[in-house]
Amino acid sequence: MAFYHNLATILFGILLLPLIFLTNVHGDVIDDVCAKAQQHSLCQKVLRGDPRSKNADLKTLGSIAIDIATKQAKSGQGLVLSLLKKATDPKQKTVLSTCAENYGDSIDSLGECPGLLGSGDYGGVNIKASAAFDDFGTCDVGFSDLSIPEPPELKDSSSMSQAFFYLAISLLTSVNSDLVDDVCAKTQRPTICLQALRSDPRTTGADLETLGLISIDISTNETKTAKALVSALLAGARDDPRLENRYKSCLENYQDSIESLEICPDMLRMRDYASLNIRASAAMDGPDTCDDNFEEPPAEPAELRDESVKVQTLCSIVCVISNVLLKESHNNNMTLMETYSAI
Repeated sequence: MAFYHNLATILFGILLLPLIFLTNVHGDVIDDVCAKAQQHSLCQKVLRGDPRSKNADLKTLGSIAIDIATKQAKSGQGLVLSLLKKATDPKQKTVLSTCAENYGDSIDSLGECPGLLGSGDYGGVNIKASAAFDDFGTCDVGFSDLSIPEPPELKDSSSMSQAFFYLAISLLTSVNSDLVDDVCAKTQRPTICLQALRSDPRTTGADLETLGLISIDISTNETKTAKALVSALLAGARDDPRLENRYKSCLENYQDSIESLEICPDMLRMRDYASLNIRASAAMDGPDTCDDNFEEPPAEPAELRDESVKVQTLCSIVCVISNVLLKESHNNNMTLMETYSAI
């Protein structure tokens, strides 16, 4: 039993590790994961215990962990049913009956994970895996609530299953985390990019296309904020014809950017990544053109300049994502052509 509790502890430690960046992994992925664990050897033993983990990436390791957790859940369900048949104490029978339902719910939740993982819906996988984890915890709590001892073999089985859930969630979170960092690393201002994407809860578990839609939405909202700022500045510059003309021009520039961004979601859904890139690039031109109006004194207000930088950075995220998707689409097409040529 001590082994299983140590196992749960070490895997929970993996979950709390700084997020692992796939782009920075140069050797064995398991080594990179376990090097950050408090008990390196135990982590290695868990992950290398399955032959499928050899040369596996984080996503594959997550799939393996889900598979093992599912098998463990089914084993736990069998144990619960066996204990239920032998139980004579009414309270214990009540708790075990509930546990049987809990394990069944866990198995159902885990059964949806492979499809979600295959489609790149890491957020969906995390939700289902977390739900399965909670069901095991509910079973354990049932015994403590009625102040009756949980059978040691059932507690060990529960600890083992929860440990693999921690591992799966940790690995899948690492895959998504790497995606955000990889995208932001390609922008001119990674700090602004990271702050924008990580502060939006929708990015948790998002795949690349979903991240694209979120980035478009964030960019559109920020551009509207910038336009509202220009309108306010224009209202206060009525006595200065030169500034008034500049702000009127900026108002048009930001409106053009908004219109370009509003077309982007359709481009992304149609997988027209080249047009998406063109539209996002056009949206970047709006604030840049506005900045050009202030090449001569008076200087551009600092708050407007800051908005310009932020809007351009956010639009650049969409450009980066469109380029990555365009490259992936091209590679997939080349693979298909090679396959057909070989037939």
